[in-house]
Amino acid sequence: MNSINLITAQTEIFKKAFENSEDGILLLDGIHFIDCNPTAQKMLRANNATEIFNTQPAELSPEKQPDGKLSSEKAQEMISIAQNNGFHRFEWMHRRLNGESFLCEVTLTVLEIDANIVLHTVLREIDGIKQHQQKLEESIHLIEQKQQHLNSIINTALDCIVTIDQKGIIQSFNPAACKLFGYTEQEIIGKNISNIVPSPHKEQHDQYLHDFQQTGRVNILGTVLDVSAIKKNGLEFPIRLSVNPIHSKNEILFCGFIHDLSLQKQLEIDLLQHNELLEMEIKLKTEEFIKAKEIAEQANRAKSLFLANMSHELRTPLHGILSFARLGLKNVAKGDLDKLARYFDRVNISGERLLFLLNDLLDLAKLEAGQLKLEIQQHDLKKITENCVAEFEANILEKQLNIHWQKSDGNTLANFDKQRISQVITNLLSNAIKFTEIGNSIFINFSSYKIPHSGNQYIPGLLCSIRDQGLGIPTDELETVFDKFIQSSKTKSNAGGTGLGLAICQEIIMVHKGKIWAEQSEDQGAVFNFVIPL
Repeated sequence: MNSINLITAQTEIFKKAFENSEDGILLLDGIHFIDCNPTAQKMLRANNATEIFNTQPAELSPEKQPDGKLSSEKAQEMISIAQNNGFHRFEWMHRRLNGESFLCEVTLTVLEIDANIVLHTVLREIDGIKQHQQKLEESIHLIEQKQQHLNSIINTALDCIVTIDQKGIIQSFNPAACKLFGYTEQEIIGKNISNIVPSPHKEQHDQYLHDFQQTGRVNILGTVLDVSAIKKNGLEFPIRLSVNPIHSKNEILFCGFIHDLSLQKQLEIDLLQHNELLEMEIKLKTEEFIKAKEIAEQANRAKSLFLANMSHELRTPLHGILSFARLGLKNVAKGDLDKLARYFDRVNISGERLLFLLNDLLDLAKLEAGQLKLEIQQHDLKKITENCVAEFEANILEKQLNIHWQKSDGNTLANFDKQRISQVITNLLSNAIKFTEIGNSIFINFSSYKIPHSGNQYIPGLLCSIRDQGLGIPTDELETVFDKFIQSSKTKSNAGGTGLGLAICQEIIMVHKGKIWAEQSEDQGAVFNFVIPL
């Protein structure tokens, strides 16, 4: 009977403890909550216990716990630990039925009831407990915590923090200061601050301390100074220094905050140099832009001049063709065959001139578009040149010119397109004959030539030079004479032409992977050179 009463009493005690506990108590069958006390119901903001029954721990939790893990996965992990160990205590973020989250301490205890395993779950809100505990610890260990906090700040600060007493004796030297100055704490603490302050700042610092001992005032307090410091190895470097007093009951300490300016000063120097380079680059770019603008304007002027020349050059033969055609028509009835023959001859000459101009334009267009097909074969460049000279025999005799074939230094065979290279030679000879005065000479020379390839490599080439005794070309025009629509200032006013001949020559030589250029002759006239690979 007594045994029955004891069991009844224990049951009643557990029931009262369950119902009246200030902690929330729930029973968990491993998956669902099957019971809860009023405190748990209130804690979870449930209107009645049935709202909690058959819910899972993850359903009364936010989607994720503070550590980022899913509540569903972590809940199963905590339950497994309790089941394996018989007991488990941990912190958990729960969610009330109204959606509000709260942190609590959860204790899971394994119970066996009627051969079934049940987890006795105790929820204790710890927000308030932690705050109360924190206040209690702060009130008990306030000084110790402040000191630890201060030490932590000092020890982890990136800048140097140094404290000295009224005599300038170093009292503390944080790790950043040790690293910067090269001292250990044992080496520097107890030494005078003058060990890290070079002259004349050392003497000024001693004067500050002397003034303080006499007047109780320090002039540098609260100010920021850019001064120099000195390392253990004697290296002097720039720093930024700020000094503030630390008052205590027995004495006054001075705390100095030191920031290394070495990198900043170097960056300032680098920035200054960069700005200078940038200004120089801007100046160069501006000059290039101005030059490009001048070139573009020159090209536009040249184009306008070319159009004017072309208009004149095209009109002249067309006008001749039309004029003599009209005269021919008028004289057909008269039957004057001599006059008609002269008219047709003039029509033929004008037509050929017009055809020559149009061919020049078409050749240039093909060359620029890359549509010109070459027939590369081995030819003798000297023989080709001799044939071109023969074509100008009448012009040479008319002006009583002398052709001098200067002795070549070797073989004049090369691989090239005969028709196109003949076109280049013809153009250069035509200019030489046109600009050489009556009775003067033209000099033709062939020689071997090394054409720059890639890096320091060269490929063998054959050079042809044609030198006249004409007006010559101004030095500043030696490159531009090969531009389209451009003629030398010494010749364009009285020699005619469209300014396309040398441009076509350059395009032909470039297609042959060669090079063409002009030079001023030492005595008189101009020299035109072109080289093509063998």
